[in-house]
Amino acid sequence: MRPTCNVLLLMAALAGCQKPIELAWEFEGGSGSRGSPALTADLVLYGDEAGYLTAIDRSDGSLRWRFATSKEIIGAPAVDALHAYVGSTNYSLYGVDLSMGRAVWEWPTHDRIKGPPALAGGIVYAGSYDGHLYAVRAATGKLVWQFPVDSAGAPVISDVPPAQTPVGAQPARAAAYATGAPKAFSYARPLVAGGVVYAGNLDGDVYAFDARTGALRWRVATGGGVTSSPAADHGVLYFGSNDHKVYALENLGGAAPSIGWTFPTGDQVNAGPLVVDGALYIGGTDKVFYALDAATGKKKWSYSLPGPIYGRAVVYQNLVFVGAGVGGGGLYAFDRQTGRLFWHYDIGPNRIQNDLSLDGNHLFVVTGSGNLLAFQINKTKG
Repeated sequence: MRPTCNVLLLMAALAGCQKPIELAWEFEGGSGSRGSPALTADLVLYGDEAGYLTAIDRSDGSLRWRFATSKEIIGAPAVDALHAYVGSTNYSLYGVDLSMGRAVWEWPTHDRIKGPPALAGGIVYAGSYDGHLYAVRAATGKLVWQFPVDSAGAPVISDVPPAQTPVGAQPARAAAYATGAPKAFSYARPLVAGGVVYAGNLDGDVYAFDARTGALRWRVATGGGVTSSPAADHGVLYFGSNDHKVYALENLGGAAPSIGWTFPTGDQVNAGPLVVDGALYIGGTDKVFYALDAATGKKKWSYSLPGPIYGRAVVYQNLVFVGAGVGGGGLYAFDRQTGRLFWHYDIGPNRIQNDLSLDGNHLFVVTGSGNLLAFQINKTKG
């Protein structure tokens, strides 16, 4: 049976009333959070100030389980098919079973872990405020290597056979340590790309390590602490610094990369950049969201928001989404080409100071009050 004219008119009216982006569900966490959400096929996971790693069912926002660490979890977990890997300010890195929410191993450090770990090739890479970057076997929690070397000057490589360690790896790390120990590998997530680990540090340097052995390849100085999680695209490394600049590093395979360009902002740049289709999207504590040409660093457009930007943006079709922090908490969606504001969701006096997560047409965000919000994107134009 063909629908009547009245039915067709009703369907058209309902489609016209449909919101372009709408809240699908909200989970009330009960404790403040600076954690970014991580996604599996059926879960959303995030940490909070009470020290819990919380797993939420993606379909309806119901609680699956909680794992307690006793101190705040700031960084988003890294996940694979079976486990979540998360650091806590209680000085430990954990491997947590996704089905039950129980720890399968724990690796102790000597200070807080604030940043999210990275996972690549069965290795978890995590930085600590004790000034070390750790590489831990995901399956067992066993240390593979750490940087810097230990107090005796000897490298720590626990399960890489010596014959596989490149000649010169030890002296390179020892020499680098002698030129100045790192302060803290803090909020930035390490990036693993092409067999290299890139990590920012509060000493103002960005470090590059051999992912398998921990051998230091190079370190490049900026004028402020680097808490921005780097991104790589077409052989260029992008990141922000607390010296109020965005950086593009080139010639990454050499002993000393070159600075392709820098872009000045009005304040610290804690957020990680997002690079898509030749454009770089990033915000800072100057409350401005920028779209830059990734090749040249020239500004394409910018938009001033009422609050600072601490988290990485996400892109869906022709839109780029970003969250704002204290003073103007909310979600914003802009047209990627023009910078025109397409949509805004106000969360009142609350804040968003972490990365957004996107899967398909579903957007996930954690608010400062510890609530997890799931949005469905219905249309991107209109």
